[in-house]
Amino acid sequence: MFILKKKKKDKLSFSIAFVKNFENLKTIIKSLKKQKIDEVFFIIDKNIEKDHTKTIKKLIKSSFKNYSIISKNFQKFSKNVTKVERLNVFELRKLQNKKKILYSQQSILSWKIPQMFPFYTIAFEDNTLYFCAPIPLTKDSSGFLLRKKMVSDFIFNITLDLKILDEIF
Repeated sequence: MFILKKKKKDKLSFSIAFVKNFENLKTIIKSLKKQKIDEVFFIIDKNIEKDHTKTIKKLIKSSFKNYSIISKNFQKFSKNVTKVERLNVFELRKLQNKKKILYSQQSILSWKIPQMFPFYTIAFEDNTLYFCAPIPLTKDSSGFLLRKKMVSDFIFNITLDLKILDEIF
């Protein structure tokens, strides 16, 4: 009897979608589906009413297999993403072979972690979106792949090289 082991993906088509206006959610989802994205990280603006949460979850769940949602009233993380609240070496070492993308509500933590550990990180703090990577992976050696003030609906697409994370550390 042969057991086939599922091969891990080396590349991940990843998108971060900031939804400022609830009425544009269907358009954002349609655009992401056309691009054949592997995983989407949705950030729902704090001004979107709590009444829309159920509809948002339903629309996203029916459209994507791998997704994460962050809103004022709700958080859901995919199998590739986990939330971190502090810099704990032991916890991060345990996550190293399981997760490749971390989320934090603190931008400085989101920047510090990939400078010491093989992770991509996302932070959303004070209406600013941060996406960080280890310094050898960023062109300007800042650690930031994206640092942007969110004022309207926004989609950030990137192909993440998961294999290189293990190679640089």
